[in-house]
Amino acid sequence: MKSCRNAISAGILAFWIVTVATSCQKDTFSQVPFYCKIESPLLIWEGDTLQGFIPDGWVFQGATLVGAFSLPKVIPLLDYSPKPIMIGGGIWENNDPAYRKIYPFWQFYLHSISSPPKPLDTLHVQPIFYYFADTAYRIPFHENFEAPDLKLIQFRTRNDSVILRRVISFFNNTTTRCGYAAFDSTARVLEITSQDFFDIPLNNAQSAWLEIMFRGNIKFGISLLRREGGMSIIAPLILPTYTSFQKEKWQMAYFYLFPLIQNLGKGPYKLYILAQADGNFRELFIDNVRVLHFR
Repeated sequence: MKSCRNAISAGILAFWIVTVATSCQKDTFSQVPFYCKIESPLLIWEGDTLQGFIPDGWVFQGATLVGAFSLPKVIPLLDYSPKPIMIGGGIWENNDPAYRKIYPFWQFYLHSISSPPKPLDTLHVQPIFYYFADTAYRIPFHENFEAPDLKLIQFRTRNDSVILRRVISFFNNTTTRCGYAAFDSTARVLEITSQDFFDIPLNNAQSAWLEIMFRGNIKFGISLLRREGGMSIIAPLILPTYTSFQKEKWQMAYFYLFPLIQNLGKGPYKLYILAQADGNFRELFIDNVRVLHFR
């Protein structure tokens, strides 16, 4: 009887050892990741392929948010089920890296996975972002400087005014037209508005953004204005965060216009841009200035 009890105890011990070992093996395997290497995103913009204009990617594995990352980035993943990798193009609201958002006008990039990856495998993903069809949104203002008559004009005349001129520049391996302002000891202030008023319906205002391509070595701010009783009312200026000045490299800034519309109330509006120099020689190039909102 005693030997039988010992045999049973030994069997239970052996089963427990096998069970624990198997469990540990499974836990260890589940902690071995595979990797997703996401390259710097490409943006299809009016037929051009642009790189360097999308700072972030919001990465989803299926419906689960993995995180928001500055791209390019190698990301470890532990879910081995063949769920698609979906990436939302991320921007910095008002050029401020503290306010990262998925830009609503770009379609998500989808990378399908046909079979489960193996441990330590690396998936290579090159996200390409397209705008939604233009039937989904309106562009009430757009200045690309291709026409000789500028849509951005001087707001008021000052002794130290800087004049915005139309010049030839080099962009995306080709020559193009853009707006140019030169600042010095006598010309210190660039203050311009859109020539015409445009409307943003209040029920669409929460989706209103301003895109502006720029390069140079001077800060600028943007706002909206409207007319009331023969006077121009300007909403508080949005001064973007400038992480660095890149005089020769074009950048894109994305400004959220809803707070300005809330401040001003019902439109129509004009776009307002202000840059003030310190008396030293400064330059500012701007291009593809456009306001967008969903219909």
